[in-house]
Amino acid sequence: MVDSLPKGLILLGGQSSRMGSDKAFLEWNGEKVLDKLLERLKAITSDVCLSVNDSQYHLLKETHQCIKDKYKLKGPMGGILSSLEALKSDLLVLAIDMPLIDKETLMPLIEAGVSSGKTTAFTNPNHQWHPLPSYWPKNAVDSLKTRLETNQLALNQYLKTFGKAIPIGDQLPYFLNVNRPTDIK
Repeated sequence: MVDSLPKGLILLGGQSSRMGSDKAFLEWNGEKVLDKLLERLKAITSDVCLSVNDSQYHLLKETHQCIKDKYKLKGPMGGILSSLEALKSDLLVLAIDMPLIDKETLMPLIEAGVSSGKTTAFTNPNHQWHPLPSYWPKNAVDSLKTRLETNQLALNQYLKTFGKAIPIGDQLPYFLNVNRPTDIK
């Protein structure tokens, strides 16, 4: 069992270029994905925030705790670093485009991250990283900042150097990413 729970973070700030519309408002099986992910995270931790871009901030700030991306156009790494700096807490990070991720999949990730104190993410049977969802300890700020300053923005590369891997096992179906309109159910 986990003694210290991280804060929850959902990354929304992307450009959604392949989707053609803002993924922050994506629906899956008739439900808003954001609502589903908030519900799942709140079953783990009571403190959940959204990492958002400027336009999302203006649409969501009244109803959600939002953290604006401080590092513009730096992808997920910029959103994670902005949030780690703002919250000064360990984070469990989800992507808005993963409608099937569930609590049972996330708990081993948190347990491994808390016990190791390292950024923790899943790897598939071919040992390839799945950078989201992931656990980010607050001590990752300096290494993330260094990577960001040198434009080394790939989370996979960061994880190869600093990450702790957890094998996905039979949970692979939960890692579905919805990136295009044709992916929506």
